[in-house]
Amino acid sequence: ATHPAHPALARPGEAHGMAKVGETEVRAIRAGAAAGVSYSELGRRYGMTPTNARLIALRKTWRHV
Repeated sequence: ATHPAHPALARPGEAHGMAKVGETEVRAIRAGAAAGVSYSELGRRYGMTPTNARLIALRKTWRHV
């Protein structure tokens, strides 16, 4: 069972109702960052902040992908 008040039980990734990107986009963001694309540009491409793109690229979020 999941409970939104407890982060350890939250639904990961696309299963979470607030997810803005999917696993395909996450992989593309990581590939772009590895190729030297700036976090600002990645954010523009995928409709998110540069900080969010950075967190995805560094596996701080979306760790399960």
